[in-house]
Amino acid sequence: MPEQGGDVPVHVITFIARYLPMKPFASAFFAATLPIALHAQQVTTILDAATQVDDALFRDADGYLYGSHYMGSNVYRLAPDGAVATFISGLDTPNGIAMNSAGEFYVADNTGDRILHVAHDGSPIDTFAVTNPSGLLKAWDSDTILFTQYLPGKMGKLAPDGVISTTHEGLPLNGPVGLAYTEDGTLYVANYTDRRIHRVTTSGLEYVARVPGPSNGVLGFITAAGSRLYGTSWNNNAIYAIEPMTVDSVRLVAGGNGPGNTDGDASVARFNQPNGILAVAGGDTLYVSDFGSKNIRMITGVLTGIQVRDRDEQLRVGPNPVREVLRVHADEPWPAGTRCEVIDAQGRMAHQRTELVPVQHISVDVRDLAPGAYVVRLISPGRSASAHIVVE
Repeated sequence: MPEQGGDVPVHVITFIARYLPMKPFASAFFAATLPIALHAQQVTTILDAATQVDDALFRDADGYLYGSHYMGSNVYRLAPDGAVATFISGLDTPNGIAMNSAGEFYVADNTGDRILHVAHDGSPIDTFAVTNPSGLLKAWDSDTILFTQYLPGKMGKLAPDGVISTTHEGLPLNGPVGLAYTEDGTLYVANYTDRRIHRVTTSGLEYVARVPGPSNGVLGFITAAGSRLYGTSWNNNAIYAIEPMTVDSVRLVAGGNGPGNTDGDASVARFNQPNGILAVAGGDTLYVSDFGSKNIRMITGVLTGIQVRDRDEQLRVGPNPVREVLRVHADEPWPAGTRCEVIDAQGRMAHQRTELVPVQHISVDVRDLAPGAYVVRLISPGRSASAHIVVE
């Protein structure tokens, strides 16, 4: 969401409701992404400014991507085949997006001071009065919807029965927006105003890290993949990875080269006030909404392009390309409970299983997978390893 005050232009805090034309996006994009996953981190624009997505992002289990137009009135939906449609309209600065286990959506209408509850097709179910709601997130173990309130500096929850309660308020909350769970169920909240991220505990909020930026810079949203967090720095035009178990462990993922819309290798790519961010299954793909350009960008090869864990490793795989059975070899045994994942070029989970005994060599049957590029990944607490493969 835009900063209110500081050096942000006046038009950013002038809320103008407008309806924008829909523009289908060529399905050729999805084919074009396949070779990208074979290299280091790459940035690709997957939806341009004609659709005007500049805020929160959400992706459902069927691969549909949803994005808010904060400076407008719509939430848009991008289908796996590239078709774009208006999902919800008539809002006043739509912000965070969440979904419950029944497939029903919740959308924060920021200056409209309400949270909308809508069906999977976008039809209205209910509306809840909440002052200045910003980020939304389904609770780890229930259909309770967690929310942040930007100007009141609060966190709260909306129970399935409609009861609203405040869980945290006051400092260190300072314009809170982002919410994310890591894979162990730990909740994190991020301040838009001072770029600080905190861990939510039973005793309060614990400082984790501050995303880089100037003194008046802001942090858009956060997301999580595995045990790692990712956040967007508006003023640095950059995406950062945060290792929350170490205080202030923050490293650059992509951008930081000044404002722009340059695609390509992450080392030269440019973003324009990156805001919304979403990690998809496996964590090797990130989606980012640029507030300045209204584009949605995709970053692939995240796991192999940045190493912030102490024990990130590369797997040996073969044959590669593979048609039937992939052999995965690690340098040393992995413990029981290790998860083996295969992620496609759009970040969707194509295969997943948990090893019940210690393993060092794994066979993965890929005969049911469509031809294309994938990432195979092993994950256990404090440890991850990945490799790129091609299925013929």
